[in-house]
Amino acid sequence: MEKRCTRRNPNGSFRIPAESLGDFRMMQTGTSLAVYGDAVDKLGQYEELLTLEEAKKYAAGKRK
Repeated sequence: MEKRCTRRNPNGSFRIPAESLGDFRMMQTGTSLAVYGDAVDKLGQYEELLTLEEAKKYAAGKRK
């Protein structure tokens, strides 16, 4: 099983510790700023599979 890269904060938000980021870079084109790297690629792969709502429904069904 693959290790998580995110950690849950006490307030319910999430963070990615720097040691979990892998490759990471920010690039600006005009006024647009974008983030690239391993963590972004991983998030993109998850989002290509299903939406957050679909994942919540799936997880709820697995808990029953």
